[in-house]
Amino acid sequence: LVEAGAGMPQTLVHGDFSAKNMRVQAAAPDPGLLVFDWEDAGWGVPAADLAQLALASSRIAASPDLETYWAAVGERWPACQRGDLERLANCGSVFRSLAALQWDCHHLVHEWAQWFIRSMRLYHAELTHALGRLEWRRPVPPRPAAVRT
Repeated sequence: LVEAGAGMPQTLVHGDFSAKNMRVQAAAPDPGLLVFDWEDAGWGVPAADLAQLALASSRIAASPDLETYWAAVGERWPACQRGDLERLANCGSVFRSLAALQWDCHHLVHEWAQWFIRSMRLYHAELTHALGRLEWRRPVPPRPAAVRT
């Protein structure tokens, strides 16, 4: 995951770019996107902001259009290729899934913990999809050696 972001340009990152932190402004003559809650903003590789969801119901990321993003930054990032951006977005999906799991783990100590299990299953599915897109497979444990007697 670290290697996927190595060499990628750094930029302003929101850090919690998801539907709950944005609204479409349609009332103005030129519609726009209003993004708020910049509490986790910083300077870095935009992996988490580019996270792509496999399941819309998990709602842990905004799933920005990577083609549009690439059209905006491609010329400014000459050392990067479109595939680098895709790999970075997949890493962001891993990061967002892990963060969501961590957020909900805090609720497991309460008597209402079962309300969070469904969400955690969605986050686990997102994590599995993201790792699959990165072609990161769980290593198969070696078979135990046959014991001869």
